[in-house]
Amino acid sequence: MAVDITPPSGFPSVDNKLSTSKLPNQSTTEAAAGTSSKTAHSEPARIDSVSISQTAEQLRNIESNINMQPDIDHLRVETLKDAIDAGKYNIDPFRVAEKFIDFDTQFVA
Repeated sequence: MAVDITPPSGFPSVDNKLSTSKLPNQSTTEAAAGTSSKTAHSEPARIDSVSISQTAEQLRNIESNINMQPDIDHLRVETLKDAIDAGKYNIDPFRVAEKFIDFDTQFVA
């Protein structure tokens, strides 16, 4: 079986042929799959294993704890709303300006 690989338009043509030939004592389906019954039975099955380091386990636990936290602190939001409604929330323009400058300088290298 031969497979002709045609590149997308705009790419140079390459003469690539992938062929699968049948070995003696190999069926047509084994040849197409690239396997042989002779080698398949003589090799033991491989078992892959993964071990996670203690640091990776700790990071996974930390990530899990972070994901369990709410995205919005509803108590803080309500406290700020009440302070704004009551006219008790004071905005320091110099502090706001400093925060803008700090934020802006993070993007300038």
